[in-house]
Formats: sequence, C-alpha cells, structure tokens
Amino acid sequence: MENWIIFGIAIVAIFSFVVYLALMFFFPEWVGITGDVARKAIESHASASEEVKTKLD
Repeated sequence: MENWIIFGIAIVAIFSFVVYLALMFFFPEWVGITGDVARKAIESHASASEEVKTKLD
C-alpha cells in the first residue's frame, strides 16, 4: 500500500514539473520569467518616464 502512495506522489511531482516547464516555454510571464512582452512593456514605461523627467527639467 505504501508503495502506491509513493508512486502516486512521484507521478504528481513529475506531472507538475512538466506542466511548469511547458508554462516556462509558452507563457514565461505567468511564472515570473521576463519574456519579450514584458521587456517591451518595461522599455515603453522606461522611455515614457524619461520623457516626463526631460519635460520637468
């Protein structure tokens, strides 16, 4: 009986890891990895804040 519990936990852990890898590859922003979309957003915000600073100076 205990072997089945250990086997079930191992299967759930492996499945969770595979799902996490898929999310890392296809939706990196969802798991906290800065992807292309996030980089573009950061750059657009950075350039907008620089323009505001330039206008205030």
